[in-house]
Amino acid sequence: MYDVGNKGVPQDYDEAAKLYQKGCDLGSPVGCGNLGDMYVKGDGIAQDYAKGLALNKKGCEGSATEACIGIGYQYEKGLGVAVNNNSAFTFYKKACDLNTPRLPQCGSFAGKGTFRRRQYAGGQRAV
Repeated sequence: MYDVGNKGVPQDYDEAAKLYQKGCDLGSPVGCGNLGDMYVKGDGIAQDYAKGLALNKKGCEGSATEACIGIGYQYEKGLGVAVNNNSAFTFYKKACDLNTPRLPQCGSFAGKGTFRRRQYAGGQRAV
């Protein structure tokens, strides 16, 4: 909640980063992915694509859908890594395989070898 500031809780990126780090340290894939997203976007912390990628990989390995999307996006756009459409495709597909109903893009993605994202905003973060 601190990352977006809702339900009467003011936005506080520092607190969000601390809590996501704590969650990640305790084994929460979503916590790792959310912190990774903050690093990729530079939300309240210094932008660091390498840290974002490492945290998103940890989250994706734990089946956090948005973390897999984040990795795909980094490979698609070349954020801290060389552009690699095959790697982007692999991680976008993993996100679809994990959670197809939440990703409307997956319906048009199946079997075509491409994935077009409408907009990257880190998805809906778990709060």
